[in-house]
Amino acid sequence: MNDKQRNISLDIVKLVLACMVVGIHSRFLGEYDQIGFYFYHGIFRIAVPVFLVINGYFFYQVADSKPITWLWKVFQRYVVWMLFYAYMWVRPGDFSLEALGRIGVTMLFGFNHLWYLSAIMGAALVTLLLKRTSDRIKIGLALILFLCGYGLQYFRAYNHFESSGSQFLFETPDIYRNFLFVGFPFFIMGYLIHKHDFVNRSSLIPLLVGLVFGVLAVLLESHWNWVVGSYPDPLDLLLGLLVISPVIFLLVMKSPVYGSISTLGLYANGIYFIHPFFLMIFKKFIPLSPTPRTLLLILISAVATCFLIQLNKKFRFIL
Repeated sequence: MNDKQRNISLDIVKLVLACMVVGIHSRFLGEYDQIGFYFYHGIFRIAVPVFLVINGYFFYQVADSKPITWLWKVFQRYVVWMLFYAYMWVRPGDFSLEALGRIGVTMLFGFNHLWYLSAIMGAALVTLLLKRTSDRIKIGLALILFLCGYGLQYFRAYNHFESSGSQFLFETPDIYRNFLFVGFPFFIMGYLIHKHDFVNRSSLIPLLVGLVFGVLAVLLESHWNWVVGSYPDPLDLLLGLLVISPVIFLLVMKSPVYGSISTLGLYANGIYFIHPFFLMIFKKFIPLSPTPRTLLLILISAVATCFLIQLNKKFRFIL
């Protein structure tokens, strides 16, 4: 094998996952109602959990040596993109207590898709705090936190809140979609996969069984959500994600693909970070049905990422 070649399996998967996130936000196949629902409220929900597992896996390599450096790089990227989207979450001239509270919450948990960066930073800090505890405690706490977030998600979906305090608390998914209830449970999976070398210790057949089970579980819960009602916000947490997310990561790591392309991972990051900007433009000025909008959005975001990659050569904290 050529020395310049590298294992690009994860880069390819990250690119696919980034496109899934675009599909969620632009409601891919939304023209077909129930079928589209199974994608953007079902299968595509694996994207961020798998991203979190990947980050947890590689964080293990730096947890003992340079975690602060790792956190600083993520924080820089978080600040850059929060400032880029500031015009969408800062309301100039509104200095009411409620408006300032919303700004504070957004700064803490992240605007829109940037909650993911906030989540991996918080998850990394929790992982560091728990580093000396037993792995059973880590796993048990991760499961409890996930189930708490899962319960809060459905509680929010099925209730109408009258008081202003309750509305402020439950008006956004931040109440459950954060570093504690989503970030840490999946982040710690990746961390423990690396720690115990599950990539080499796991077998293909059980992983494939887990993949099938996970897909069916996600689709079944998606079908249930379709049957019982519709919600103003998506339901991010599905029970099947606990199985399918680590299984997908393990299958990818056990099936290396070699190549010389070194920018695929940057394209995944760029598409993830920039696509809401173009989606906003589409919604205001270019009315399209969901599927062509999704495909065009991916294409335009990929082109924009070409420029971001060049910019990132000088400012390494962009991507």
